[in-house]
Amino acid sequence: MSPLSIARRVLWSAAAALFGILLFSLAANDRVPALVSAFFPALAVVSIWRPAAGLTAGAVLVPVATWIGRTWDESLAWPEAVAVAFLLGYAVHQARQTPSKQADALTVAIHATIAIVVASFGVQLFVLHGTIGGEALAGLLRGLGHGSYLVGNGGIAGLDAAMRLIEGLLLAHAGASVARLDRATARVMAAVVIGATAAAALNLWRVWLAALRADTPAVAFLHSLGTLRYNTHYGDVNAAGSYFLMALLPVVGMIRSRWWLWSIPAALIAMSLVLSGSRGALVAGMVTIAAMALLVRTGRRRRPPMRVRSRILAALVVVAVCVVVSFLALQRNLTPASIALRVRAEYARISFEMLGTRPVFGIGIGQYPAQLGEFMTPTLRALYPVPHENAHNNFLQVLAELGVTGLGAFGLVVGIGTARMVRLLKAEESTLVERGAVAGVIAFVLTWFAGHPLLVDAPAFSYWLLFGALAGSAAALGTGRDGEDQLRMSLEERPGWMRWAAAALVVTLAASVPIRAQREIGEANLEHLGIGVSQWHPGKDGIEYRLAGASSVVFVPSYAVVIEVPLRSALETTGLRVEVYLDGRPADVVTVPNHSWHTFVLQVPQPGQGRRFRALELRVLDRSPDLETDLLMIGKVRPRGTQDH
Repeated sequence: MSPLSIARRVLWSAAAALFGILLFSLAANDRVPALVSAFFPALAVVSIWRPAAGLTAGAVLVPVATWIGRTWDESLAWPEAVAVAFLLGYAVHQARQTPSKQADALTVAIHATIAIVVASFGVQLFVLHGTIGGEALAGLLRGLGHGSYLVGNGGIAGLDAAMRLIEGLLLAHAGASVARLDRATARVMAAVVIGATAAAALNLWRVWLAALRADTPAVAFLHSLGTLRYNTHYGDVNAAGSYFLMALLPVVGMIRSRWWLWSIPAALIAMSLVLSGSRGALVAGMVTIAAMALLVRTGRRRRPPMRVRSRILAALVVVAVCVVVSFLALQRNLTPASIALRVRAEYARISFEMLGTRPVFGIGIGQYPAQLGEFMTPTLRALYPVPHENAHNNFLQVLAELGVTGLGAFGLVVGIGTARMVRLLKAEESTLVERGAVAGVIAFVLTWFAGHPLLVDAPAFSYWLLFGALAGSAAALGTGRDGEDQLRMSLEERPGWMRWAAAALVVTLAASVPIRAQREIGEANLEHLGIGVSQWHPGKDGIEYRLAGASSVVFVPSYAVVIEVPLRSALETTGLRVEVYLDGRPADVVTVPNHSWHTFVLQVPQPGQGRRFRALELRVLDRSPDLETDLLMIGKVRPRGTQDH
């Protein structure tokens, strides 16, 4: 076995171990029934032997996983649990395989992007180690495998964003592999449409239930459809619009073959797209349809015969959706377009300012919301007074957080996949459904310029697996119409220069991590940072506070010999017992009332040595399953010590 094959097996085995630990955190959640927890290992086992079946099941379940999982625990990241279960099985499957050929260009780009993300998060772990100490950091990491990962990702800043992007890229890898080897693209596309249909039906059902309270439910339902912006699965309605647009376009192709079967799904998905009220999705859809029509007309020498009735029906569906969505988007009570554009222009300027501080590797994966306050201007505060927000542009967010290097690798992944899809779009043997799916994926990407659907688990995972399946399907096509196509194909599928460049990048990243971490440690200020807590809220009694769940961490300067923390129960009916840990060691247990503030005072045994900050962890005890997510109110920590601060 070659050293490359050994390294490949080691990496996939390490990935399997990581996903296994993360999946175990679901089993440690006592609010989820054992039978439900057992489903996820079962999905992993299926994915070991039949990755195509696991990927298809994931495509159906991811869009509705949050809605289903609310029955047991609404705070748990259910779409990610589905993705982790599949990726566990897929990683084991890959570790058992002997590669028949060297990695192609898309695989190399995916691996390079993952390496950049891992290095960025590694820097953050080094910073935590250097500021709060190894013991406290080890305690946080241990908590990931004991129930906290899928509920807030253990509260470690950056972990959520890093894992979502890594998992998405691995889903793209799996989709490409499955499409090339098992020819399962049609099943994956159908699964995506089925999942979107179920998600859309649940959206409309909730709106209909609300309309039943009115005297004329049908009129109230139509009124809500035209005035309400709603999505029951997650709060980002713009991300929902991007997702439903991506799923709608393949259905238009499916109508051609079985209009009686796919017309209802098309209508449901179109109505949920309307319900999202996303103007970005509307514009992206129109641009994509126009571009696809031009590409197909100019890129194909012969078009297969198509029934006039089917062609007219598909065209009418597209035109009707565009007209209806355009009208409702203009009539809906939205932020005026001029203000929305000014807000995005401000965020673009801020993104480039962030990039200027760390141009090569960025400010760190997932750090955009945390550092936004340092760059906000009075203009942005007046237009959009949200202190913790994303860039409203996925490309700029990647650029700010991962730098020029990260955006380059990420853009290479998207670019290679899109180039393959364009080849699929022009190929004689491609179907109308495949062309519709390609249009949906490209439209989804266009919405990144005005939103960030990749920062929401369900639409992000759905995009990546469909992206991978289409890219893999295009790679499996036998184009070869002329020598130019064959040359382009050979350059893409045997990218020797890309493998050498990726290897050099990995070495550079490994060498840069301690250097970057040392710089960040010197500049880090964790005094007002919290893990597992909300943004600051103004209290009616003058005490500012942050909301926390069952477990949270705040940081105090290491010089402190006395720590004072105002605490109060966020529940109206009961107080709470809270266990306090300092640097991972039990320090005290305090009873927190719900009717007034209790100032908890801790005498620190000895000042922290060798680090600038110490971790103060608060764990709520005797938590009943029916309690809300927000349990504890935490005021500003007041340290007292030998220094005058």
